[in-house]
Amino acid sequence: MPIVLSHMGHGHIVYINGAIEVAKRNDYVFLETSGMPMHSKIKEAADVVGVDRVLYGSDAPFGHPAFERKKVEVSGLQRDELDKVLGENASRLFRIDWSLKKDPQLPEGFEHAPSFLRNIQVSAPTLAV
Repeated sequence: MPIVLSHMGHGHIVYINGAIEVAKRNDYVFLETSGMPMHSKIKEAADVVGVDRVLYGSDAPFGHPAFERKKVEVSGLQRDELDKVLGENASRLFRIDWSLKKDPQLPEGFEHAPSFLRNIQVSAPTLAV
């Protein structure tokens, strides 16, 4: 049975490293990225446990989904790895069929998003990286 470690151990490096180590030793453990402040640890987790076991999390309603997404985007993952973390891995793990026809109205990066996200409007300050 898969186990998802939310927040990858959360805000302290000791817990984040511990979460990565637990996932490294247990093939059924997945790491979820929200609420964890270190974007570089997302890339490290993908390198150590495999990109297929890292999941984007929005941290809503406590955090802003755009911030959490940007953290994944600047983590150093390649485009195909980003696609996995931002949707494909969750789709596979939770057996969700998110098949969408290419919709010109979908914002860039929402190709794998479920249809209920089509009408969500996100306004957030631009994050300097």
